[in-house]
Amino acid sequence: MSESIKLSITGMNCNGRVEDADNILNTVEGVDFAVISQDDNQAVIIGTASALSLITALEAAGFEVKEI
Repeated sequence: MSESIKLSITGMNCNGRVEDADNILNTVEGVDFAVISQDDNQAVIIGTASALSLITALEAAGFEVKEI
């Protein structure tokens, strides 16, 4: 069953980093769809992936992340 997870992501200070975050999220197993707002520094992810797997993937790329 798909769920919605909302993350606060620090480190998306340019379009390139937003694209990086989007690419990372969409490679995590269980992600059906991800929407990122650079203005709010937030992402909403729909799917069966766990918040921990999403946070771990983003942190490995240098982002600071927390679930909100």
